[in-house]
Amino acid sequence: MFRQTQFRQKIFGQAPYPLFSARAKPRSFRQIRITLAGCGQVGQALLEHFDSRYFNATYRSSPAATERKQLFRELGAKPIKVDLHHRADLKRLASLGGRVIWMAPPRSDKPDTSLKQLQLLCSLRQSVYGLATPRISYVSTTGVYGNVNGRWIDELSPRNAQSDRAKRRI
Repeated sequence: MFRQTQFRQKIFGQAPYPLFSARAKPRSFRQIRITLAGCGQVGQALLEHFDSRYFNATYRSSPAATERKQLFRELGAKPIKVDLHHRADLKRLASLGGRVIWMAPPRSDKPDTSLKQLQLLCSLRQSVYGLATPRISYVSTTGVYGNVNGRWIDELSPRNAQSDRAKRRI
């Protein structure tokens, strides 16, 4: 390939085609991949509802890991083994591009900074290397609003977390 290009440059005086073609890319390359970080019950519902071939679903190392991995494959998503509390895995998550839907529950043993670290890694990736960064969406729980006795709530409703897990989500 390289020799052909050199030969054509000698004959024609220029490369016969640019290094990166401006033609349209195939649909599979244009489609944005969505990574579900902390893919639990809500993540599985997303995979069942949407066309999941464009989804990455994260799972952590545990005794049930092979079952989760198989479930994600059956649903059509690409399973990715990630520990959301390790910096190397967060770098890998940032490099996947597209979009990240963060549904991972916060740690119970100490303050959780995983989401903030991911945001920092993404901004560094963009400012230092000029690379595209994923858009990050955070999915919380309705537990942060406490018991509202069946009333409708929205994001502007006052928070009234009762459980420890809901308090960690705020």
